[in-house]
Amino acid sequence: YKLRDRMKNELSRVLQVLQEMHQKREEQKLSLGKLTDTIDMLEQKKLHMCKSYEVATQERNQRAVQLVKKEQELCIFYEKLNVLVKMIEDSNLKIQNMEDNISNLKIEQKEQERQNNLLRKQLSSKQSLEEESILLQIQ
Repeated sequence: YKLRDRMKNELSRVLQVLQEMHQKREEQKLSLGKLTDTIDMLEQKKLHMCKSYEVATQERNQRAVQLVKKEQELCIFYEKLNVLVKMIEDSNLKIQNMEDNISNLKIEQKEQERQNNLLRKQLSSKQSLEEESILLQIQ
C-alpha cells in the first residue's frame, strides 16, 4: 500500500505540475498574443510616423523653395525701389536747379526792367534837355 500511495501521491503531484505547466503555457500564449498585438500596433505607429516625417520633410523643402523665391522677389523689389528713389532724388535735384534758374532769371528780369526804366528816364531827361537846349539856342 505504501508504494501504491506513494505512486498515487507522485502521480497527483506530477498531474498538478502538468496542470500548472499547462496553465502557465496558456498564460504565456495569452501574453505572447498581447505582446504580438502590441508589436503590430507599434509597427503601424512607426510606419505612420515615418510617413508623417516624410510628408513633413517634403513640406519643409517646398516651403524652403518658396521662401527662396519670395526672397528673390523681395530683392528685386528692393532694387526697383532703390532705382525709383534714385530717380526721385535726381528729379528733385533737377527741380531744385530749375527753381534756382527761374529765381535767377526773375532777378535778372527785374534788373533788366530797372535798367530799362532808368534808361527811359535818362532818355526822357535827355529829350527834355535837348528841347531846352534848342529853345535856348533859338533865343
